[in-house]
Amino acid sequence: MTEARYSGFRDEDLVNSAEVRRMFAGVSEMTIWRWTRSESVQFPKPIAISGKNYWYMGDLRRFRERCASRFDPNVAASAATRLQSGRKTVADAASTKRAAS
Repeated sequence: MTEARYSGFRDEDLVNSAEVRRMFAGVSEMTIWRWTRSESVQFPKPIAISGKNYWYMGDLRRFRERCASRFDPNVAASAATRLQSGRKTVADAASTKRAAS
């Protein structure tokens, strides 16, 4: 996330799921869904308004700060690019090797 892009948002501003996905290196809707349900990830819970999910910008900023050492958007984006191009990640190669054994 480029901080400049989101500096105009106040902590109490609501952000839709498309903007949340962009903030986190273009992750998928399914990833956001999984994060919200995972106790270990502790992603902020959305607020449903007319059947659509929104998050408070302040909650998202605090989440990013907590996870800064664990989550590198460049690494996530690189892994997503490899998966989309059909190249295997290290984890994929390891699981394939175990399955073949």
